[in-house]
Amino acid sequence: MKKVFRGEKINERVKTWLLLIIGIAFSVYVALLPMESMLYWFDIDDGYFYFKVARNFDQGLGFTFDGINRTNGFHPLWMAVCVIVFRIFPVDQIMPLRMLIIAAGIFNGFSAILIFRILSRALNNWVSYFIACLWATWPAIYKVTTTQGMETGLSILLLLWLIDRAQVWFFNKEKIRVTRALLFGLFALLAVLARLDNVFYIGLICLFAVFRVRLTSKLLALDLVGLSLSVVLSYLITYNFGQINFSNHTIFPLLFLSLLIKPFFMYLFKVYRQKTEKTIARWIKMFAGIVAANILLVPILYFINSFETVVRFPKLIILLELAFSTGWISLNHFLQSNPSRGARAINTPVIVINKQTLTTALYVILPVAVGVGAYLIFNLGYFSTFLPVSGRIKHFWSTLDNTVYGRARDFFDVFGIGERVNPWYRETSVIRNFTDSFLVKTGFFTDYNSRMVFSISLVFLVILLIAAVALARGRTLEKMGHVFLPALFIGSLFRIGFYEVYGYIGVRNWYWIVERLILFILISVLLNIVVDKLDKMPIGRVVYRTGLSILLIFSFVKSMQFISSNYPLEQKDTGRNGIFDGVETLEEFTPEGSLIGMTGGGLEGYFIHGRTIVNMDGLINSEKYYRSLTSGKAAEFFDALGLDYVYGNIYMLEVSDPYAAIFDGRLDMIHLKNEETALYQYVTNH
Repeated sequence: MKKVFRGEKINERVKTWLLLIIGIAFSVYVALLPMESMLYWFDIDDGYFYFKVARNFDQGLGFTFDGINRTNGFHPLWMAVCVIVFRIFPVDQIMPLRMLIIAAGIFNGFSAILIFRILSRALNNWVSYFIACLWATWPAIYKVTTTQGMETGLSILLLLWLIDRAQVWFFNKEKIRVTRALLFGLFALLAVLARLDNVFYIGLICLFAVFRVRLTSKLLALDLVGLSLSVVLSYLITYNFGQINFSNHTIFPLLFLSLLIKPFFMYLFKVYRQKTEKTIARWIKMFAGIVAANILLVPILYFINSFETVVRFPKLIILLELAFSTGWISLNHFLQSNPSRGARAINTPVIVINKQTLTTALYVILPVAVGVGAYLIFNLGYFSTFLPVSGRIKHFWSTLDNTVYGRARDFFDVFGIGERVNPWYRETSVIRNFTDSFLVKTGFFTDYNSRMVFSISLVFLVILLIAAVALARGRTLEKMGHVFLPALFIGSLFRIGFYEVYGYIGVRNWYWIVERLILFILISVLLNIVVDKLDKMPIGRVVYRTGLSILLIFSFVKSMQFISSNYPLEQKDTGRNGIFDGVETLEEFTPEGSLIGMTGGGLEGYFIHGRTIVNMDGLINSEKYYRSLTSGKAAEFFDALGLDYVYGNIYMLEVSDPYAAIFDGRLDMIHLKNEETALYQYVTNH
């Protein structure tokens, strides 16, 4: 890890303050705008879910959106921040929102500082600062991390803080003190409470830090990439690029088993510890170890198949994966067996497991276990359920045939890049559009050709990645490890796999902010390789500094355009056809005291006067409503609640699941707002 000398400290402080100012500046500007422009900062309903629940809590109603049903459909740490802000401003509706905008800017500024610190310990300072500034200002990132009023900014800040502490405390040979291990566990707990499904990333960060996991061996890295490619190819060929039924199948169980079990068996068979001489006896011994490690996975897969669970492994996939992985690993070890490559044996331990690291792990786990355990027990006692209702609602949606909350599974959902769950949607869409455009222009476009060419293109990109790893120096892999890129990427795979296996739809853009961070870190590593090359040239330093400066100016210009166009100084319309359109419609056509059901309704619930909005999608409703919804008794729930009106999209309420069945014969339209939206009188079935 790089050292910062005394002469550089002042310069580092200036850079840090500039990052903080850059991160906060736009938020302060928007927070000071007239209400009519400022409110467009919160452009989704979900932010208002937090605000309404926080206001109700501070008014003594408990954690409830509608003042009637208790709900835990939120991430606890951001809710705690909202509760504090609304406690300071108990009456004012607008001032708490301004304060939360500024808080989001502060989170953004400190996140940029942490990114700079994390990267600069391993990479070029200019590259690190450029990436940090880009993260703080680039509109596609800024809109997700800082606007919307969600937990995203706090979540990414605490995740970065955890990585920062992991670098400082664990990337040395000093014995970890008990206080530091407990404090590190506390940071991990806060990151989990900021967003609960962060646990996949946090678990890997803690594992890599505590047990000093180092994926610096080119041999092992190529084995892991090759194993992944083998699994992908096995599924592509078995399903003939989508020609065979793929419903409810996913690549991830086999991918995880292959990546975890095969390298472990090869380590036990001393495949990674062989000497470098090219002798027939050594080759036979090494090949036997590779074959044995690959074959040992087969009975495990058949054993899982015997239980006839949701996770199944077709025979052809098992055989193809065995053949591909055995062939790849054998080829990789043969090519890397040349002593001059310096990558044949793994001389440094991949993972350190001893009494010290195990003891440290226990101290790290302790705060997490106690904190999460307390959170779950509180949930059970207060909400009658261990876990937030919102996640289980989205699982329920995935079981519906005709729902507006997510598209039907397609072939690429098998690989985690389909219509339902795809963290790399922006990147894969660009590739898919390019390949489809090429097929259309050449006259070969069909659905099958589209899937096949797109799949082959992705495989080709993976092969390029393999080539890049093969050509990269061991130092590059070490730098990736220093910035926790492998830990974050593996954590991402586990999270995607969980969503695919569990069944989860209705994901939103902020779900994948860590994947955007992974992409930024990868770009920084690749830029660093280029900069290192330029540094050795006579005018190379001038070239890359000028180039990065120009790109940074371009980023600032784009950011200012984004802010000025979306949040102008002049007031925006908030009335009819504005953000208060729904509020004004409901206040005009319903009497005070009405109980109004909406699929969403965050903004209306926060701003409406004299009426109560009941959330019907279940994201911010009670455990009792979840159970009634999933058991087909939601209508009885609304009857008992005394629902008066229903307001929303006509197709959603009258045609789509689950609402068509719930409201069959119970809705009487009293106001057609437009061709898509209507207000209904709810008819109770006594």
